[in-house]
Amino acid sequence: DDSPPLPPDIALPEHIDFDKAQVAPPVPKKRAEASQGTGSKKKGKTDYTAKQAANDAVGKLGEEFAMRYEKWRLKDAGDLADKVVHVALEDDGAGFDIISFEPDGTERFVEVKSTTGKAESLFFVTDAELRRAKEVGERYVIMRVFDLPSDPKCVEIRYPFEGKIDLAAAVYAASFKGE
Repeated sequence: DDSPPLPPDIALPEHIDFDKAQVAPPVPKKRAEASQGTGSKKKGKTDYTAKQAANDAVGKLGEEFAMRYEKWRLKDAGDLADKVVHVALEDDGAGFDIISFEPDGTERFVEVKSTTGKAESLFFVTDAELRRAKEVGERYVIMRVFDLPSDPKCVEIRYPFEGKIDLAAAVYAASFKGE
């Protein structure tokens, strides 16, 4: 994601109209491909520390939006809104960021993918996230949060992902073979 640099005081708007926050999935102009790469097209040296700090800030902002959205979504579902947990604050390897609920009390596992850009910009899904999605099935939702920070919106992508998003291998884990 080649998002513009973020100011240090980045924050979500005080008021977000969550009635209008969830939108339909975008129609992509091109498919995800492994060869698309992840680096900037700009010449010169990339400051990976600054880029990681900006990505972390966008990720935290997206998760904050998702927490607020989930609690808003459950506002009429008894005490369920109070039970939403921001798991990623304690465990970033769980394969999801937030445990929430459907209004009937069914658990909902939310993985947040955030950008300052448009919904259709490339994002990454880890193997751990895919494994968790397969494990919990339709209770798994990728929440694509975009247009951060000024006018945040989201698209929900519920598992199974076939026909909804294209997945292409971008990184492989490699190790030496034993004898």
